[in-house]
Order: sequence, then structure tokens, then C-alpha cells
Amino acid sequence: MDDRTRRKLTTKTQERFFASLGVAMAAWLVWIASAPITGDVFDNWYTHYPAHFAAFAALAITWCFGFPRASVIVLAVPLVAFGFVHEAYEIAGHVHGFELYDALTDAAGAIAGIVCARAILSRRSSRLLT
Repeated sequence: MDDRTRRKLTTKTQERFFASLGVAMAAWLVWIASAPITGDVFDNWYTHYPAHFAAFAALAITWCFGFPRASVIVLAVPLVAFGFVHEAYEIAGHVHGFELYDALTDAAGAIAGIVCARAILSRRSSRLLT
């Protein structure tokens, strides 16, 4: 097996790992939205909004690494939509109304995560070409 074939197999394995991790993270976020206790853990603004932002940034980075050849729009639309659906699902789980600022924070985290992941991927691919 030559080096190019080995690198291709390693890249595929990494993509599958990150895609699987992305599915697990999305399931975890659904569980968090349905668990009433999580609303009490981050009950103040200076932990609540950073938790939303960080969770969706991490989710976006994971999905970008799992699907590195997908366009930004193909990644951004479902991630932002998932943020809004996540907030709608919290209505039942946390027993409160729809929180638009949370959904917008989720969307901002997803976009920031995509930008960070794309920067890392572009740097990595340019290094592989040289």
C-alpha cells in the first residue's frame, strides 16, 4: 500500500469518525433540550449564552470535519435550522416559551464554528499540497 492510498484511507476514517461524533452530539443536544434539570444549571446570562454558543460551535466544527467537501450553505442551513428546532423542543423540556435570543445564539455559534473549521481545513489542505 503506497503512501497516497494510506492517506486516503486515514482521511476517510477521520471523516466517518467526525460524522458519527456529529450525530452523537446532535442526539446529546436533543436530550439536553428535553431534560428539565439543564435549564437550572445555566440559569444566568453569563453562563447560559456562552453554553449555547459553544455547544453549537462545537457541533458545527464536528460536522465540518465529518463532511469537509460539503459547501458552507449545505452545512449552515441545517445547523441553523437545528438551533431553532432545538429551542422549540426546549418549550416542552424546560417548560418555557420560545427563546429567540437562544436560537440566534445557537445560529451564531454554528456560523462561527463553520468559519473556524473551514479555516483549519483550508490551512490543512494547503499544507498537504506543498
